[in-house]
Parts: sequence; structure tokens; C-alpha cells
Amino acid sequence: MSPGKVSTLDFEKFYNIVDGKQRGSDKIHHGVNPATGQELWNCPIASEKDLNDAVAAAKKAFPAWRDTPIEKRKELLGKLAESFSNHSDEFTSLLCKESGKPVCFVTRS
Repeated sequence: MSPGKVSTLDFEKFYNIVDGKQRGSDKIHHGVNPATGQELWNCPIASEKDLNDAVAAAKKAFPAWRDTPIEKRKELLGKLAESFSNHSDEFTSLLCKESGKPVCFVTRS
């Protein structure tokens, strides 16, 4: 993360996001770091209701996105890319833990 930036992201706590809201689940998947055997964070497994609600929310949101001018879409997607880039170290660490690979293998590709 860039110096001076404060992160509101927690790279050890995961949710499903439906209609802009965080949802947990009674069903949880635990990943395992294949290099160490260490159990990783809880990942909620979406239910059929979660899926149906997400599809309904997407259908509701689509007209506004469709009507958004291309320049505004480019601006918003640029902000998303910048945010992702600001957290590249955290995403790299996450990927290394999930795949069991050291950083040098993840950052080469």
C-alpha cells in the first residue's frame, strides 16, 4: 500500500457482497496454504438466496450503469484500478498464501 494511505480493507475477513451489503454465511470454506498446511481465513459460501438476490440487484442496477456516459464509466473504472494498485502488496500476499508460492513466482508473470 502506498505510504500515507489508510486501508479500510481487511485481507483476512471475507464476505459475499450483495446489493452493496456484506453477507456472511452459515456455510464456510477454509482454504489451506499448500506450502505450509496452515488453515487460512473463513470464506462464506453463498446460498441460492444470495445468488438470486445478487442477480436481482444486478438487474436493478443495470439501467443506471447503461445510461452512464462512457467518460464517467472510464473514470470510475480508473478509480477501481487505482484502488487495486494501492493494495498490490496485500493482494500479492493473499495470492501467495492461497497458492503456497513465494512472492518471486507470483510477481514474475
